[in-house]
Amino acid sequence: MTEKASLKARMTAGETVIGTWLNIPHPIAIEAMAGPDFDFIQIDGEHGPIHPDLLHELLPAARAAGMSAVYRARRNRDDLVSAALDQGLEAVMVPMVNTAEAARAAVAAAKYPPLGRRGFGPWRATNYYRSVAGYPQQANRDILVSVQIEHVEGLANLDAIAAVEGLDLLYVGPADLALSLGLEVGARDPRIDDAYLRVADAAARHGKLAGSDVVSLDGVRGLAGLGYRFFTYGGDLAYLTAGVAAAGSELRKALKSAA
Repeated sequence: MTEKASLKARMTAGETVIGTWLNIPHPIAIEAMAGPDFDFIQIDGEHGPIHPDLLHELLPAARAAGMSAVYRARRNRDDLVSAALDQGLEAVMVPMVNTAEAARAAVAAAKYPPLGRRGFGPWRATNYYRSVAGYPQQANRDILVSVQIEHVEGLANLDAIAAVEGLDLLYVGPADLALSLGLEVGARDPRIDDAYLRVADAAARHGKLAGSDVVSLDGVRGLAGLGYRFFTYGGDLAYLTAGVAAAGSELRKALKSAA
């Protein structure tokens, strides 16, 4: 299979990429969602039951399907981030980053010295140590490091977070951001719009990329116009529950009409 350009390289070149969430820790779920519709699978280790120890079962399915994989760690911890990257991921996301110190910790966990403190053990990332030469430098250059801006504290420290060296992408988490503002999840409010604008401005000023989860499709064009180039939307659980509800409803209607 021909190697595709990484998500980081594609966005740096000006491309917009879209992904969908994986919460079911099984390769069949990836295979069922694979195809040309999305650019990447967003594997959820924060709100899904997907510890880094399970990635060795999931990443081959993504690779076979020609899809990139992004892993959201459960916490901003060296062991969770490095264990995921050791398995060959090209992108990692750290949730609830509210200070520059936390952003620096996320970068340090993802990068080898002298840029960070990631311990050396990329067992799967180097094809079981067959391709070790130059890997630390390649990983430091090519792995996409993303942090989530999803709290009022993160907004207050936004400029300092965006200035952190080695950080690539600021990702808005609209659900938690809304809750931290005292709003309902999915609510439309000027404060949410202002937050999106502030993140886009901070990213542009500091040479970073901007992304967001998409709760509603209404504002996607506006976000793209602000410079957002990384979007996640939907996911396996949403597709499953929606499909089950629709199928059951259609069957009941058909039975009623036949009575």
